[in-house]
Amino acid sequence: MVQDYLKYECIDRMDANYKERFIKIVEEYGPRLNKYIADNGAVYTLHDFDHHCCNIYKIISDVILNTNIALAKGQNHSSLTDYELYILNLAVLLHDIGMTEVVDFSRDNHSVKSAEIIKNDSRISANPLSDEKSGLRINDIKALMKIVKAHSDVKDGSVADDENGLNDPDLTNDMPGRVGPIRAKFLANILRMADELDVTSDRLSSVDIIGELESAVERKRIAENMIENIGDNDDCEHLQEKLERYTNAEYSYLKWKNLFYFSDIKCDNSGRATLCIDDEIIRSELEKGENEKVLAKAVWEVYEKILYEFNIFCEDINTDLQLSAMIAIKCIEYHSEIKSFQKCLKELEKKHQTDSASSEQEIASPHIISTELEKQISRFIDEKNLYEVGHFKLHDNLCSRDWISIEEIITTEAFFKKCEAQLLLHIQSLKDLGYDYIIIGVDFYGMLIASRLAFILKKPYTYVIPDFKESDSSVKETGFGIPLDQFDCALVITDVIVSYNTIINIMNKYNIQSKTKAIYAVLFRDTNDHRFIIDNSEMIKKTYVLNAKYNIEVHKNNDCRFRSDEMLCKAFNKTVK
Repeated sequence: MVQDYLKYECIDRMDANYKERFIKIVEEYGPRLNKYIADNGAVYTLHDFDHHCCNIYKIISDVILNTNIALAKGQNHSSLTDYELYILNLAVLLHDIGMTEVVDFSRDNHSVKSAEIIKNDSRISANPLSDEKSGLRINDIKALMKIVKAHSDVKDGSVADDENGLNDPDLTNDMPGRVGPIRAKFLANILRMADELDVTSDRLSSVDIIGELESAVERKRIAENMIENIGDNDDCEHLQEKLERYTNAEYSYLKWKNLFYFSDIKCDNSGRATLCIDDEIIRSELEKGENEKVLAKAVWEVYEKILYEFNIFCEDINTDLQLSAMIAIKCIEYHSEIKSFQKCLKELEKKHQTDSASSEQEIASPHIISTELEKQISRFIDEKNLYEVGHFKLHDNLCSRDWISIEEIITTEAFFKKCEAQLLLHIQSLKDLGYDYIIIGVDFYGMLIASRLAFILKKPYTYVIPDFKESDSSVKETGFGIPLDQFDCALVITDVIVSYNTIINIMNKYNIQSKTKAIYAVLFRDTNDHRFIIDNSEMIKKTYVLNAKYNIEVHKNNDCRFRSDEMLCKAFNKTVK
C-alpha cells in the first residue's frame, strides 16, 4: 500500500490527533480495498485505495477546495473545521468499501453496503472505527454513513428518487456531531464531485484489467449466440445469468477504456478546472484507424456526465455564501492540442447547447436558481397562507383571480436572507457581466430587494415605478435618478413576473433592452395564456427566479366576468373574505 497519501493537503492539514487516528483506520481498510482488486482480477474501474482514494484526496486538495482549505482551530464558518475534514477524509477512504462485497458484477447498491460496513465495524471494539479508537460517536457515524451513501445513487429500485443520493432528506448541513454540527450534505457534495472527476489515467494500474474485461466482452458474444440457438431450457436460464454478468462487464470495459483519454485535471487560480486530454493516446488511436468523431463522442460523453454532476454540485453549494466561498472550482472545461479533435468536441458542445436551448424553449419556463430554495419558498407560502383568492388588477388590460403577496417573504429577515444569498451568488456567477453595471429595482418590493443587493455588492442602484402606477406616485418616484448611458450593463430586479408587460414597458421607455444582462424575480407565475412566454422567448432566456410553482389564472379585462355595465373590469385588489 502506498504511503504518499499523507502529502495531500486535505490530509496534511488535519489536526495531529485526528491524523493519527486516520492513519490507523487507513492501515485497516486500505489493504482491504487493494486486496479486493487483486483477488477479483478486475471487474470495474479501480475502486482501490492506492489509485482511486488517493486520486480523490488529490482532487479535493488541488481542484475542489484548493487553497481555500485554510483551517482554523475550533468552529470557523469560512472553512472546514478540523473535525469535518477528518469526517470527509474518512468518507473518501470508506465510500467504496462496499465494493469488497460485490458479487457477480452487481454494484447497484454498493453505497448502501459501504454504509452498512461502517455501521457494523464501528460496533467492534477492536476495530479502529470503534468509538474508543476513532473518537467517532453514534451521531458522527450516522453522518459518515449518510455522506458515504450519498456519493452514488442506489440503482436497484430500493430507494425512491426523492430520497436517493443527495436527495436524502436526513442528509443536512447541521447534523449533530461530537464537537458540533457537521455540514454533512456539503461534505457529501465534495466527495461525490471528486469521485466523478476521477476519470484520468491516474486510476489505471499495472494489473491487466483491460485484458480481463475484453475476455468478458468476448464471452458475452458467445453467450448471446448460444442462447439464440438452444431455446428455452435450464441451460438457457443459466446462460442468461452469465449474459447479465458479461453485459455489466462490457459496460465496465467501456468505462475503463475512457480512462486512457484523460491524462490530468488541473484548476487555475480563477477556478477554471481543465480536463487534459491525452493527445498521444488520441493520435495512437487515429493511427490505428479509429474514427476521430467516434473518439470525440466517447470523450464528450465523459465530460457531459461530469458537467451534469457539476451543475447539481453548484446548485447545492450555491445555496449558502459561506459554503460557496470555500469552493475553488467554478467551471469545468476540456482541452486537446490536436486542433481537429478539439474542433470535433466544440461541435458536440454546440449541439448540446442547441438541444438544451430547444428544450428550454419547449418547456417555456425561466431558470430556477435553486430547486431546494424553491421548495422552501413553497412551504413558506403555504404555511403562512400567502395565497390570496380575489380579483386583482395586474395592468390596465389584465386581471387575475388570485395573488401571492411576497411582503412577508421579504420582511421575514431570517428567511429572506436565504433568498438574498441565492440572488447574490447567482449575480456573482454571471459571465461577461463586467464591473460597470447598475442594479434596477422595479416597483416597491423590487426596489427593496434591489437596494439590499446593491448595498452588499457595492454597486450603483436605482428604481422605477411602472406606468400604470404613476398616477399614484410623485414625479420624483417615476424615473431613474441615475443616467443609464454611463453603464454597460443592467440587472433588473422585481418581485413577481406574470406577463412581462411591466418589464417590457420599462425597457422600452428607458431604452435598456440591450443593456439588461439578467432579470431576477422572487416568483414567476405561469399562466393559461402561453402567448406571454412564446412572444418573449428572448426575455425568458435571461430570467432567473426563486420560485415558479404557482400558476395563475389571467384574463384580459374585456373578457372578465366581473365587468361593470360600462364594460370595465371591476378589479379592486382586495382579498375575498
